[in-house]
Amino acid sequence: MKGRLSGVSRCVIRLPAWQRKAVSLAFSALWLSGVAWLLLHYYLATEGDFGPRPHWLEPWSLRLHGLLAMIVLTVLGSLVPVHMKLAWARARNRAGGLLMVAVCVWLVLTGYALWYFANEANQDWLSRLHWLCGLGLPLILAAHTPVSRRRMMARLGLNWSSAR
Repeated sequence: MKGRLSGVSRCVIRLPAWQRKAVSLAFSALWLSGVAWLLLHYYLATEGDFGPRPHWLEPWSLRLHGLLAMIVLTVLGSLVPVHMKLAWARARNRAGGLLMVAVCVWLVLTGYALWYFANEANQDWLSRLHWLCGLGLPLILAAHTPVSRRRMMARLGLNWSSAR
């Protein structure tokens, strides 16, 4: 496999513009829909005759979040054949890539569990496990991208070329 990849230029691992935009847009929309649900669920519930009543937009924000999760899964799948495969073969940013994949798998599994297996006994802690990890996803994604890493290294006063 390495011999086959050796003739490919180094910039192939970098996502093309359309894919960078798709990743950014899909992840941003998913994250914002999750934050919208959190705000609606925890801060905008109203008091009804029989206890707290969810905001009328809460179920719609959750449905939108589920739809956007499917779109993000499609976008993630588009990264496997070239970006992930070549980066893995060249041993480039494996730790950051594995962290991204692990966090995404965790969010998919906890989201699936919330949708299909949640009950009164586990919904609260399962939900927290999902959204606490989801809130941190933009930081992990930003740390994974080369441009963000360069900026972070520069702020720390470290040389980018020696840290690769």
